[in-house]
Amino acid sequence: MHYAIIVPKQKIQEIKNILIKSDLYDQFRGICRIKENELQKNNVEKRIIHTLRKKSVKFQKTNIEIQKIFPELKCDVADLDILIVEDKLERKNKHYELETFIHDFIKKISTRYKLDEDKCIIRTPTRWTIYGNMALLPKNAFSSSQWTFLSTLHSLDRLAFYEGIAKYIGVTHIAMNATIPPNDPMRIPVSFVPLYGDFGPRISKNPTKKDFEEAFWVTTKQNGIYQVWSPMYTMFSRGNKKARIFRFPDVKNAIIADLYAGIGYFAFSYLKAKAKKVFCWEINPWSIEGLCRGAQLNKFTYKKSNDLNNNYDDQLIVFENTNKLANKQLAEKTKNIRHINLGLLPSSEDSWPIATKMLDSEIGGWIHVHAAVCDKEIYSWTNKSKEKFTELFKHQWEVKIEHIEKVKRFSPKSLHIVVDLSCIPKTKKN
Repeated sequence: MHYAIIVPKQKIQEIKNILIKSDLYDQFRGICRIKENELQKNNVEKRIIHTLRKKSVKFQKTNIEIQKIFPELKCDVADLDILIVEDKLERKNKHYELETFIHDFIKKISTRYKLDEDKCIIRTPTRWTIYGNMALLPKNAFSSSQWTFLSTLHSLDRLAFYEGIAKYIGVTHIAMNATIPPNDPMRIPVSFVPLYGDFGPRISKNPTKKDFEEAFWVTTKQNGIYQVWSPMYTMFSRGNKKARIFRFPDVKNAIIADLYAGIGYFAFSYLKAKAKKVFCWEINPWSIEGLCRGAQLNKFTYKKSNDLNNNYDDQLIVFENTNKLANKQLAEKTKNIRHINLGLLPSSEDSWPIATKMLDSEIGGWIHVHAAVCDKEIYSWTNKSKEKFTELFKHQWEVKIEHIEKVKRFSPKSLHIVVDLSCIPKTKKN
């Protein structure tokens, strides 16, 4: 018997991410709707998140007991409006079936490859992420010594192994995740490892229309927004606290600038929050293609800079070049940017001078600065950044730290953070 968590719909992603990081999320049972009952009262829509934590104590529905059972949550469960229930439903034991397949496979090939079955008693991977038809395994999924036999297999046997895994997971493609080189401005996952399925040819030159058509594309939906990307050439980050954009002040009918647009992680959220227009800059052609495909799925109108002809009526304007030209490109187009997103890691500092020249010069706005910062230096770095922006504004603007969002770990010693800076000219016109 396992526990499940009942959680308000708007908190699903937050709790799910915590469970995934703690290897407690039940990939096969996943998230289910709740039938109308006493848990659905007050018109609060809720869901059940199934977990892998087995029932080991007598359960009482109190906050203290909840925190004992799920210390990983590290939050006020009362504030999150979470209840824990005993998962009395019979689990679809796909994990057991997958484990059985792997052991049967090893037994079948052991004689041919002279394998010691006892040394190949393998802990089946329990953690992966499903995006559309692709399962993305963590980079250490097969890193233990017990998996070394994989490298000795004939290509056909290795194909049969991954084909079996794909069958039990229920996907057509499997790949192994990889870290992005920290100083690569194009954010290309060069160490991404396709394991099963046709991901298309590897392209080293500038991609053509045919290259885009032959590539493998993944589509997922988060917070009611579609995202599209080709995993061999662009990254996708689950969560990233994009939903908080819906709570930003003065987004409705505002003009936004996203200086590192990627596939539209933040640009789409601004448009979903009723922003009037988002100006985007991106240098990776694969990201630009994903951005345009995503815009189509989300029914956002868009134009690339090469197709503008001085027509800026669309919701999404995509400049296919470095943001170093941003001020020149917008000089005669708009002077009332209210929010600027600087979403490059580990640092977006090169674009800070550009950002200070783009904000609405009469009433100001907000600059959202992304960075990878050492845990112990977050607050000192934030204050230094505030002072740097004050200098860039030549001390003629009031720069205030509104919020520090801790997104997720970037490296063992650093966090991805977002600093929301309110920037108001001291001679603001009312």
